[in-house]
Amino acid sequence: QLDELAAQLALSMSEETVASDPVTAGAATGLEIDTSSMLSGNTISLSYTVGGARQDVTIVRVDDPSVLPLTNSATANPDDTVIGVNFNQPMANIIADLQAALPADVVVSNPAGNTIRFLDDGAVGNSDINSLSATVTPAALADGTTGMALFVDGPTGKIFSNSLDVPPQKAGFASRIAINPAVIADDSLLVAYDTDTPMGDTTRVLDLMARLTSNSRTYAPEAGIGSTATPFSGSIDEFARRIVSFQSSQAANATRDAEAQQVVASSLQERFDAETGVNIDDEMSNLLLLQNAYSANARVISTIQDLFNVLMSIGR
Repeated sequence: QLDELAAQLALSMSEETVASDPVTAGAATGLEIDTSSMLSGNTISLSYTVGGARQDVTIVRVDDPSVLPLTNSATANPDDTVIGVNFNQPMANIIADLQAALPADVVVSNPAGNTIRFLDDGAVGNSDINSLSATVTPAALADGTTGMALFVDGPTGKIFSNSLDVPPQKAGFASRIAINPAVIADDSLLVAYDTDTPMGDTTRVLDLMARLTSNSRTYAPEAGIGSTATPFSGSIDEFARRIVSFQSSQAANATRDAEAQQVVASSLQERFDAETGVNIDDEMSNLLLLQNAYSANARVISTIQDLFNVLMSIGR
């Protein structure tokens, strides 16, 4: 839960959405997007319709092919299909991998550079590209966007992008999360989201506050809050409160269980002591009986000794 909270906190402050551009190629139409700013763990959201059936796809960038293929649980969205693609290879191979994972009616190509294009098949009413966008975590702190990498992975300032490469970046992140050293060195970056932002500007400050307290996010059900079918959605603040409530409930349950077990243990101990322990009153009574019996026997023996002495003296 703490790793999920730390991960979502870092992502909420830094994530930006990259919009796509419409494109036409002959009879085919679709959308294309620049992927140059994507890091491992960043995603592309694609929605298309083929044969009247809509499909939502999340394409996850990975740089370590050993983690492929990804399952749909790689994202918290219960309604998407997850496709993991190794971006640490030539663009032609990336395009080939995407095309292999998507239906033939969705045509994938690379018009130039790091741009990926998605087109329908050009046949009227057969397939459509509905929407396309990317979610990225830029490292620049004054690039014109109001988000910023305020929290980073460790004191070196490594950008947290929720990479799934081995080892996954989220694992143990709660113990490594740190304030971006660049912000510590220059706190004016909390305001200056561009090179000419005046110091009295509140745009970034208000946006960061909204990202923390009001913007809704969806959280991984593996954290134990929400389920796979209905993952918890809410602000960072709401999720943190849910964690506190969850842990308080768990602690209360554990306390009740411990108290119940203590009652059982005490009862068993009393029964054990009753069966195997020493009763002082009974043992004292027994001791008195033994003492009296010993005294009586000693008197008898003493009397017999006296009689033998008398008999022996008669013989003399």
